[in-house]
Parts: sequence; structure tokens; C-alpha cells
Amino acid sequence: MLKLLSTLAFAILLNLSCFCQVKKIYLNSEGTSVSGPKKAASYVLIEKLADSAYSVREYNLRDTVIFKGTYKDSLMNVPNGRFTYYTKKILPEVLNGVAKGFDTNNYISKVGYFLNGEKTGLWIELGKRNFKRCSYFYKNNMLNGTYTRYDNYHKDYIIEEGTYIDDKREGDWNFYGYDTLKTPVATQIYKNNKIVKEITHYKPVEFPNGIPFYLKKRLKTLDTVMQNGFEAEITIAESGEIKEPKIITLFSAEVTNTLVDVLRNMPKFIPEFYDGKPKAKRYKFMFARKVNVLDNGVDVILGTDVGNGMILTQVYGSPSSHRNFDEKEE
Repeated sequence: MLKLLSTLAFAILLNLSCFCQVKKIYLNSEGTSVSGPKKAASYVLIEKLADSAYSVREYNLRDTVIFKGTYKDSLMNVPNGRFTYYTKKILPEVLNGVAKGFDTNNYISKVGYFLNGEKTGLWIELGKRNFKRCSYFYKNNMLNGTYTRYDNYHKDYIIEEGTYIDDKREGDWNFYGYDTLKTPVATQIYKNNKIVKEITHYKPVEFPNGIPFYLKKRLKTLDTVMQNGFEAEITIAESGEIKEPKIITLFSAEVTNTLVDVLRNMPKFIPEFYDGKPKAKRYKFMFARKVNVLDNGVDVILGTDVGNGMILTQVYGSPSSHRNFDEKEE
């Protein structure tokens, strides 16, 4: 009996040893196995977790993780379970010591699930600092459900949203600026993955021509204003006229009254339009000398409060800061 138990214990230990063994395979740039690291671009570590579950981790030759996932077979033909992909940007050698602030940290760039070899459920792509780039859903290995794209620089700001049915865009695809109320600036309507109609909802406010010349002429005797600029709040009415100007920068009563008069009598703006109708809106108005000291010009700036402490700005003479609905992701 004692001999039988001893033999059984040995068999269990041997089985556990084989079960936990990690196998290392080198791969070339095409994903084909090679004999060693000299011809390899990466390597994978395969660990058996159960009869139909193998944990796989891929690394580059600097031991930086590339992806983690599970397969139903040791040959990695049938992915099954959660997969996590990583991205690491490498600084070219010629820029070593020159490029400052270049972020080479490894970060999670994509997370999703497989079921018996097919993509399924929610997939999320991410940028650095854990910013979402986009999210989408799979069913039967095809895109099915809501697709959402986010801004690269402002966390969780949605800039595009629509629906896929069997890998094809269908119905309304809305594009947004930075409006926290999610008011679409444009809509593309799809049928069988083809655009059948485009609607531009939003047209930003436009400056009147020659406004810097007007302001310089009216303010030329106010040395402190011309030197340091000023900030105000204004309402651009549906007619384009300036209403309820309020000077934010501290000046004497005389200078403040002059600035209010200057703002009230400014040339008319072309107001913001939404679905063809003008909208009155409150703006921050800024007047300042250009940053370049060799340039005697001035900047005229409108700022729009879009929520979450963010101000969207438009500068006279430059394109609108609002994202165009057909702008492509970098």
C-alpha cells in the first residue's frame, strides 16, 4: 500500500511538472518559427493551463511584451479568451540625446476577446496615458454594433459614433466637435457601407473682415491696452451684433468704458449657425499683440466654453479650431 501511494505521488508530481512547463519559441518578422535568436524578431512563451487552454506571451528581443492571450491549442491556431496588445515606440538612434521628452514607455494599445477563434464582444483601442482611441463590438467575427471614436488629446471626448452591421456601416454616423452636450456638427448617412447623404449641421462664427484694423484704430491712444491687450466677454447675437460686453481685465473706469463702447460698435460678425439657423452665443473675446516681437500685428481671439474647464478658441485669419467632420485620425 505504501509503495502504491509513493508511486501515485511521483506520478502526480511528474504530471504537475509537465503541466507547468513553459515552452519558448523564436519567431521571425513573418511569424514563422526559427531555430534561435539570430534570425528572430520576437519570441513567445507558451504555458499549458489546462487540456484546452494555453497561455501565450510574445516579447521582442529586448524582452518587452507585445501581446498576451490564451489559445485552445499549443500551435496557437485557435485564440480563445482575452487578448491584450502592447505598443512601444522606439527612438531612432540618430535622435538619441537630441529628442527630449520622447515617450518610449510600453502601453496597452488594444484589448479584446476571442471565442473559439472568432472575435467577439467589446474591443477597445487605446493611446498613451490610457486614453481611449476607439471602441467597437464583434459578433460572429464581424463588426456588429456601436463604433465610437474618441479625441486623441481630451479623455473620453467622443468625436465620431455610428453603427456597423456585419462589417458594414449603416444608418447615421455622427461627428462631433468638443460640445459636451454631444451636439453633432455633421452627419453621414450610410446604406450598405456607402454614403447616401451628408448633412453639415454646424457652421462656426466668422469674424468680420478688417477687425484687427478697426481695433488698432480705435485703441491706438490707449497705450496700456495696445501694450498688454485685454480680455472681455461678449454675446454675438443672431444678427451678428455684439451684445452685453463685459470687460474682464482690470482697467480704470475711463478705459473700461472706452472698451465697452469699442466692442458695442464693432463690425457685425457672422453668427454661429446650426441646421441653417443662426444662434446667439456667449464668447470670451481676447485682443493681444502677436507673440513675435518683430511683428507689429495683433491677435483677435474668440473662446467658447465647451465644458469640463475647456475653452475652444478661434483666431482671426486662421481656420476654425472646430474639428472638421471628415478629418481623419493620424
